[in-house]
Amino acid sequence: MTDVQAEGYGVISDESFVQARKRIGIPQRLPNPPHNFEVTWDGSRQFAFGYGDDNPLYCDPEYAAKTRWGNLIAPPAFLYTVGENVTPRPPPEIKKILRGDPFAGLGSYQARMEFEWWRPFNQGDRVKKMKAMVGVLDKQSDFGGRSAHETRSYPYASQDGAPIMIQRGTWINTERGKSKKRKKEKETAEPYTPDQLAEIDACYAAETRRGGETRYFEDVGIGDELDRKVKGPLTTSSIVVWHLGWGMQLTPPGNFKLAYNVRKKAPGLFPPNDLNIPDTVQRLHWEPAGRRSWGSRLPTTTAVCARPGSVIS
Repeated sequence: MTDVQAEGYGVISDESFVQARKRIGIPQRLPNPPHNFEVTWDGSRQFAFGYGDDNPLYCDPEYAAKTRWGNLIAPPAFLYTVGENVTPRPPPEIKKILRGDPFAGLGSYQARMEFEWWRPFNQGDRVKKMKAMVGVLDKQSDFGGRSAHETRSYPYASQDGAPIMIQRGTWINTERGKSKKRKKEKETAEPYTPDQLAEIDACYAAETRRGGETRYFEDVGIGDELDRKVKGPLTTSSIVVWHLGWGMQLTPPGNFKLAYNVRKKAPGLFPPNDLNIPDTVQRLHWEPAGRRSWGSRLPTTTAVCARPGSVIS
């Protein structure tokens, strides 16, 4: 525990920002190995199925070989499951700067994510990844009072060093006590009506594939109606299937003894459940009681009809 944490664990201070800004531009080692070390047919297919996508470009190597890509490619969001650390171990003077976490004990909420691509993930890629903080802002918000906005950059490259894409994200860190004291929105869940379920099923039945007919920006005019896509209703089973392809991400994967090994180092990642059993903080994504107790603003997700997320080419 650093001096900053000892003075007030879970509290934002001026010194927190001083220590955090010293890290700007310094590559940091990734804390966990990736869920997938290599882009494979199985990995891509299982990931796509996890969010309800059977696009053959991601799932069928024979189909993908006949496209302009010439091989199977992984869905764009597959980036969350790959990325082998290539950051060298820091020298002593840098290690000292990176020791501890200036914002330890705060609630951290992903607020923004941007992606810049040079090419897709190809089957056989053994993706490399780095991480660095590129900005820290001192902000005030109605959500949690004083907050720290951390922006991090994650460049991805192939095994031969060729750039694939770069991810830039901002996380908002707030004091947990203050975020819990805000006015709480009442969460009400009502059963779906037969008409609502029929509407969702009708969206699924009406889905079409464009194949190699790419829709370009200039082909879309103001007022044009795009095909609707539906995802939902979201159930706990949906989350389980999603994690099969995605991995746990926020908590290092593994059950029982493997989880215990992680919990020894970071007990805060395993707050007790209603039976007083330490359980992954990741459960806030499927456990309403966890969302309420940790002061999360995550909404209850149902079904959403939206613009198409991808096309087959």
